[in-house]
Amino acid sequence: VIFSLTNLQELNLGHNGFAGTLSTLIGQLTQLKRLYISGNVFTGQFPTEIGNLVGLEELSAAENRFGGTLPQELNQLTNLKSLSLQQ
Repeated sequence: VIFSLTNLQELNLGHNGFAGTLSTLIGQLTQLKRLYISGNVFTGQFPTEIGNLVGLEELSAAENRFGGTLPQELNQLTNLKSLSLQQ
């Protein structure tokens, strides 16, 4: 349901105890400017669909358990002003 909110500009899911992988459907929220998912238990790799969020200005994904390398699609986020990925 949340991924059908295609005009959403800010999504704050921080510190909610969400676990598992971050859904590839995140790429449908193309109007997002701010995405906060810190303080959860997300695992696996960042989905490459994150590159669809070309208007993203802030991405906070710290304090999760992501693994692997960051997707090259992050290079498409040319409006990004703030990025937080620390463990």
